Amino acid sequence: CLKPVNPLQGGYDAIIVEPRGKLVEFVQVTEADVHSFKLAFFAEALTGLGIPAAGWKVRVVFMVPRDRLESFRIGKIKGCGALEKYGWKGGQEGRQAEVAGMDIA
Repeated sequence: CLKPVNPLQGGYDAIIVEPRGKLVEFVQVTEADVHSFKLAFFAEALTGLGIPAAGWKVRVVFMVPRDRLESFRIGKIKGCGALEKYGWKGGQEGRQAEVAGMDIA
């Protein structure tokens, strides 16, 4: 079960750090049809965790109810370019984020 420490936490609900694979995954769980994408929160978290840009991969996954998977879209994107040093292309972040469906009880 994913539950944010603060329900008003910006950007993500969970962070998964895999040191051996040099992978950081941010998970945002939402039931909304549209969700904003505020990149500064992700960059701040990476800096706070001491994750260097060199050699690390960053994934962002929006988890939505399975029945909304087709209709969900990423809305307003703020802070374009904030993840460039981690290999994300500024202005294309909406295409680089992933969307996955899950059953919500």
